[in-house]
Amino acid sequence: MGQTELEILLLSHNEITSPTFDASYASLSLLRHVDLAHNDFRHLRSSDLVPLRSGTGRPAVEYLSLADCGLVQIDAAAFEGLDNLTSLTLSRCLVNETILARAFASASFRNRLLRLDISETYISNLTVGLVGIFSNLVGLFASYCDLAHVDPNLFQHITFP
Repeated sequence: MGQTELEILLLSHNEITSPTFDASYASLSLLRHVDLAHNDFRHLRSSDLVPLRSGTGRPAVEYLSLADCGLVQIDAAAFEGLDNLTSLTLSRCLVNETILARAFASASFRNRLLRLDISETYISNLTVGLVGIFSNLVGLFASYCDLAHVDPNLFQHITFP
């Protein structure tokens, strides 16, 4: 079987109830863009994105959208191994800042992420612990979060190219 040329996978606006990618996706070595927005799953497990993790002959996913999927839980290791991720969209998810901070802390793309969209999530404080770990952001979207506080030291942790 030859290598597929698939680079973009748009599965948004469906009725997908699990974000689990099976082992067959690991063969999509050119896959860069994955959009699961506007589906209906509540939990992102550590094992769900394993076939999308970077590695020899494996996808180097750069863009991942999980917007408006009803996510209420993200396992701490859910984003591990997505080394090439430069854009992550979690807007309109139902997760709180504690869950997000825990998932972001173990993310292997912290120094590569350029765009983070956490708009309309349940965070009240935009802190160094939550988003300051992404040192190369050029776009941070946190609209409609009902923020009460933005850490005054936050932008000292983000370097600008």
